[in-house]
Amino acid sequence: MIRFLANRLIAALPVLLIVSLLTFVLIYFVPGDVSSELAGPGASAADIARIRAVYGLDRPFHERLMGWYAGLIQGDLGQSVLLRRSVTEAIAERLPVTLSLTALALALSVVIGVATGILAAMRVNTWVDQATMTVALAGLSLPDFWLGLVMIYLFAVQLGWLPTGGYVPLFDDPVGWLRAMAMPALALALT
Repeated sequence: MIRFLANRLIAALPVLLIVSLLTFVLIYFVPGDVSSELAGPGASAADIARIRAVYGLDRPFHERLMGWYAGLIQGDLGQSVLLRRSVTEAIAERLPVTLSLTALALALSVVIGVATGILAAMRVNTWVDQATMTVALAGLSLPDFWLGLVMIYLFAVQLGWLPTGGYVPLFDDPVGWLRAMAMPALALALT
């Protein structure tokens, strides 16, 4: 198992390098000037030049690319312009929420998938089998965001059973965590 995972990780490295290179190239050639957008309307040329220097936007393409890869190798994903802090810190801060949501969605997927699979297998070539296959196909076809919006409207707005958003840590309030995670996890599990 460990050998399999190691082989998969090694095979993924060239793909990650190519995807990151293509993303970097696309962002580099996007028309417009990021520094003038960051400076805001009415910014002076000196302000724009200062922002370009701070973010390294005044350096040539190859230097910026090599700087990006050097930082990536060291675990430095750069600074978030929106959050005004390290991207690594922002990811680490949100990792517990993401992992708990993923675990709940995976558990729901397994329970729902196994239950409907057993039900369909027990009633092969009947309306039950066809209905479960149709519901499964509909679940795969529905966009996540649309199902999420419908669930928010139904369960939060109309019925008032669940909150519309937010997060409660699992160990602070397990019931509050389950209420906050139920809709997004179910939407992920069903689609």
